[in-house]
Amino acid sequence: SIDNIKNFSHEIRDYLEFKCPSLVNNDINDCVSYHCIENALYDQEIYSFLFSSFKEKYKQTEEKISKLILSFLTCTPAHLGINRKFWLIGSINSVEEETSVNIKKKSVFDDEDILVDSNLLLPPYYQAIETLKTITKQTNASAKLQVLIKTKNQIHYCISDYYNLLKNQNDNEEIIIGADDFFPIVIYILIKANIKHFFAELSFMELFSLSTQMFGEGGYCLVTFQTALDYILQLNPHQMEINAIDTIINARSKKLGRTHSPHLIK
Repeated sequence: SIDNIKNFSHEIRDYLEFKCPSLVNNDINDCVSYHCIENALYDQEIYSFLFSSFKEKYKQTEEKISKLILSFLTCTPAHLGINRKFWLIGSINSVEEETSVNIKKKSVFDDEDILVDSNLLLPPYYQAIETLKTITKQTNASAKLQVLIKTKNQIHYCISDYYNLLKNQNDNEEIIIGADDFFPIVIYILIKANIKHFFAELSFMELFSLSTQMFGEGGYCLVTFQTALDYILQLNPHQMEINAIDTIINARSKKLGRTHSPHLIK
């Protein structure tokens, strides 16, 4: 049962933290010794047995989440209220090949042509989405937490790469991603990744991670993705459509120096 697994995991955590105090004092994410111990404890066979209990425990919740995410798979950054500058896309009104690398796009928000690298034709945050999908291949909590951390970092890399490739980008302009900007991007990536049993994945990490890990970057990422998943359960498709319209109107109005009050996603 999950309760027995929980007790077992706590015994392992207490033993490791007592026998290996360096695990508590050092950064767990960089501790090679701990990863070796964890990999030995949770081989594929043991992990499969343990994780099957999580899947059974949260079966109904997973089915609800899966149904919702499937209905949201075609959503765009605008549907989630993501700031326009973090959409990392633009409607192509005209495409003219400049070279084998560069493509000429016309922005839907102004009359300027912008030169965009062909890599930008990939879905927004493609690298972050693909990174998150690798979480199902990991067999221990630390490795799974590392995937969440890498996904968070990939979000920043995707944004940075996008603006570095825009040929009309001001070299001196710094793109700052605030918490209010970051969270809806996480929701977008979570929906697009469409990972089976993701609720069980998060529960597994929470249960089998060392307490010291929860105070670091891994703990922050875990809470962020848990909150994002909870948020998805509250999403309303009709309100998302309204939000998309509001977001586009705001983007257009900003060009004209006007503001528009958006609806909130509920």
